[in-house]
Amino acid sequence: SGAGDFTEIQLAIDSLSVADGDEVVVKDGTYFEHVNFNQKDILLRSENGAGTTIIDGGASGDVVSIVNNEQAPTELRGFTITNGNIGINLFNGVSLTIADCIISNHSRGMHVTSNCVITVVNCEIKDNNLTSHGNVAGAGIRVENSEILLGDCSINGNQAICTNSGGNPSKAEGGGIFALN
Repeated sequence: SGAGDFTEIQLAIDSLSVADGDEVVVKDGTYFEHVNFNQKDILLRSENGAGTTIIDGGASGDVVSIVNNEQAPTELRGFTITNGNIGINLFNGVSLTIADCIISNHSRGMHVTSNCVITVVNCEIKDNNLTSHGNVAGAGIRVENSEILLGDCSINGNQAICTNSGGNPSKAEGGGIFALN
């Protein structure tokens, strides 16, 4: 509910006028940045959906990080999240909803760990390719010691690839989803 026009999503989130419970609406465009909710329980949504609003990680890092115990009603809605190491990184007791997003072209689409409770609805998690010389698991989604509820999601074209050519046994697991408790 804060007012202001910003050229970067992170600047809007970090604004002193944005507080818990607020909605941050992002206009159409491609945003080359990394976004962190920074302990704000907010609704971050695109104005017109994932087809017109893209967060591009520039082939590095976590594109979206929600890692500091943010709680419901925290929500991420209507973005294409692309071109990073991890598309969406969630840990440290986060509770939120991710809806109407396309998560693609990362090493790992989503990483959910450390007592998170996540709902993912109407999302596409696709074309994420995780490659390693050792054990590798969870290119689309990796869940560790957390809960995830998936509804009306498409998870396809994700690959966990082990390139080990040495004598040590290695394995690739869960190209789409890998869950460990």
